[in-house]
Order: sequence, then structure tokens, then C-alpha cells
Amino acid sequence: MVTFLNINDYELNMSPEQAYELTMQVAENIMSKEELIEILKNYITELI
Repeated sequence: MVTFLNINDYELNMSPEQAYELTMQVAENIMSKEELIEILKNYITELI
């Protein structure tokens, strides 16, 4: 995901620990796709 964002001039502003926890929650089906989208909206920024 980070590579895709960077190629498209976006950046993920999340610590490695936060990214790990988020990944684990998705992998364990603790978090829905909709919840993931809402969280990521707060951490993705456009590079200028």
C-alpha cells in the first residue's frame, strides 16, 4: 500500500507500530473494510 501511495504522490503518516497493529487487526478480521478506510483517511496525505 505504501508503495502504491508513493507512486501516486501520497504518503502514509503512521508509525511502524501503528501500521503493524492496523495490519494485524485487518488480518484477524477484527476490523472491517469500512473501518479501515475511515482510519486511513486520517493518515494519508498528498505530497506537494
